Amino acid sequence: MFAHDGSVAPLRAYLKILPHDGLILVDDAHGAGALGNTGKGTPEHEKVSRRRIIQCVTLSKAFGVYGGAVLGSHELREKIFARSRAFIGSTPLPPPLANAALQSVKLLGRHGKKLRLTLNQNAAFVKTALRAAGWEIPETPGPIVPLHAGTESEARALKTQLLAAGIYPPFVKYPGGDANGYFRFVISSGHSRAQLNGLIAALAAFKRICLSRNV
Repeated sequence: MFAHDGSVAPLRAYLKILPHDGLILVDDAHGAGALGNTGKGTPEHEKVSRRRIIQCVTLSKAFGVYGGAVLGSHELREKIFARSRAFIGSTPLPPPLANAALQSVKLLGRHGKKLRLTLNQNAAFVKTALRAAGWEIPETPGPIVPLHAGTESEARALKTQLLAAGIYPPFVKYPGGDANGYFRFVISSGHSRAQLNGLIAALAAFKRICLSRNV
């Protein structure tokens, strides 16, 4: 899942043109735990076999801890252990963090379905309301909401309005992305309906001001 807007890579289309002996390395930092019926990420969401996919995940997003993992076959694991300087030369995770990661995986295994349902409901609620308010929100499966405020002065005004509403406005400039940058909100299963309504109200009010100026 791409971090800038919550869209996913078309793995099915990629695999169709991939040579039969080829592999795809998938950076699924944002998809693991959030996408798929059981939270296995983009490959599960795209309903493709993992046979020709090496999936890299982070434990700092859906899992809420630290570190990462490379998912693949036993043969791949042995090759990584034998040849990867990152694995051989790096300091391993401290035991408390490793244990926290294991517990997080177990929690998602037991409660992941309910958490993902809440996550998807929260994301759909926000996206639907913002579209109704006049914001252009892409149709993506991820819980990421990108907002382009327009000019620099409009971006500063929106930032001021959000801060006044008690909302920290994450503003990002990704390499190769919008040169002016944009606001990026990531919806969580832990957000309350009151928090989401507060975000919607602040953004809807700002959009009404912008639209009235353009009339």
